[in-house]
Amino acid sequence: TGAGAHLIATAAACAKFNLPCDGYMGKDDIIKQSTNVLKAKLFNSKVVECVDGTGKKGVLKDACTAVLKAWSNDPDAYYCCGSTIGPHPFPRIVQYAQSVIGREIKQQILEKENRLPDAIIACIGGGSNLMGAIHEFLDDSEVNLYGVEAEHSAALTNGSVGIMQGFKSFMLQSEDGSATLPTSSLASGINFYSAGPEHAYLKSIGRVNYTYATDESAFEAFQMLCKTEGILPAFEPSFALAKTIELAKKMPGKILVCNICGRGDKDIDTAEKMLGEKLDK
Repeated sequence: TGAGAHLIATAAACAKFNLPCDGYMGKDDIIKQSTNVLKAKLFNSKVVECVDGTGKKGVLKDACTAVLKAWSNDPDAYYCCGSTIGPHPFPRIVQYAQSVIGREIKQQILEKENRLPDAIIACIGGGSNLMGAIHEFLDDSEVNLYGVEAEHSAALTNGSVGIMQGFKSFMLQSEDGSATLPTSSLASGINFYSAGPEHAYLKSIGRVNYTYATDESAFEAFQMLCKTEGILPAFEPSFALAKTIELAKKMPGKILVCNICGRGDKDIDTAEKMLGEKLDK
């Protein structure tokens, strides 16, 4: 897990059915997402700290590597994958589960507006929430679909085709494909060197518009939603929100759906540090 939401859900289910749960998380993300780590531990989950080759830092990529190694060496373990990445059938399983998001969007927008939206926008790291939001609309050519990456982990925007961790997709990798390039993002959940293989396909056929937003624009969008709607979004969907604001200015009178895929409770400490004295005014 990157942001920790998937870990909390898995840990809660395991607690309900008295099953052991091991969650794998990058060292850096454990610090940034300490609220979610605490929740998982309260649900009796073990949280395994994962690091890169230097042993000094670790992000989602390193957690994925560690969990695949652990799963492949334990015949009694079940790998509960939280994104549309990794070897088959995991991307398909997650896509199917997440597609409830798009089905509900379609049902509700038809009830309210009696037509489909003009655009759907969601953030993307590995790709689960975006795939869930758009899958129901892939055959509706009149609906524009947008996936918004973080600027410094924009694999679909700036990457090349490669194979790692059991799947083929666009990746931020070295020229010979032997190593990943460093990535960073304000949002742990989308700080990833690649995206799921179905997203690579959708990019190749031009069905989805993949773009990116900066940390600065995402944080501005985060604050805007808090102040104008009383909604505290996670940092991850704030990247999609930044793009939505940009598109709304160019598409007056159109219906835009932005998928706010997470709560910002986990990001409060970081937001406080970034805002500093502004909060007292």
